[in-house]
Amino acid sequence: MSQHFHEPQVAFKEFDWMVRMANTSIGTRPEPQLRILVVDDHADTRDGYATYFRASGLTAFTAGSGHEARQQIESCAPDVVVLDVTLSDMSGLDLLAEMKQQRATSDIPVLLVSGHRFEQRPTGAANVLLKPLLPDQLLQHVRHAAGSGRT
Repeated sequence: MSQHFHEPQVAFKEFDWMVRMANTSIGTRPEPQLRILVVDDHADTRDGYATYFRASGLTAFTAGSGHEARQQIESCAPDVVVLDVTLSDMSGLDLLAEMKQQRATSDIPVLLVSGHRFEQRPTGAANVLLKPLLPDQLLQHVRHAAGSGRT
């Protein structure tokens, strides 16, 4: 049984200093060609994470729904997908299962982000991260997933 936590809206304007820090960090930027897809139906959340990733030297794409995520996965070929479990049009778990069943996407690491605590990691997920999650924490998980290679 999973335990539910409130999913507070994160005000990414408060993280502006983190973006500035990322812009001035020396020697800590990942390879610029690293491509991250952020899938979340909350625009503030997905845009905030994407902005932070870009400021940290990554290439970031966004999708606001499962349908849009499918299109972005096909067109941008991400190295890592950050996927909210609860989307407006489908479950992130269903999208994860689809990705892992398709040869072209089965090896892309997927970081699930959820307001629920899972007793076991869902099949195919590189990791499950509990909300609220600061952008710098998520970046560490993205770097780890990308550094582990495609799984």
